[in-house]
Amino acid sequence: LEPLEVLGVDKLADSAVSAAAPDLAGATDASFALSYIVDPVAVPFLARVLKDGNSAARANAIRGLTRVGNPEAREALRATLATADPDLKTKIESALAQFRPGS
Repeated sequence: LEPLEVLGVDKLADSAVSAAAPDLAGATDASFALSYIVDPVAVPFLARVLKDGNSAARANAIRGLTRVGNPEAREALRATLATADPDLKTKIESALAQFRPGS
């Protein structure tokens, strides 16, 4: 398997958080695609989108981290709770409730 950077996952993350994107749809589309990479190596990219993306991109990152479902994904969600706005906080809490105990 190719490293995710070689496959362009880093570019998806860049597009998902880019303030210079021509429109929000491009950032949202990139984060949506990234959210379907169900592999633990995607966690840092998803965490970056969760931290720096627009609200739609953040929602996609939450779904992606929930799909990965490992301890690093859970920690990325927890780390964002302290600075999350109320809507994002609700989405993160709902996602965390989906994790199995011990994951």
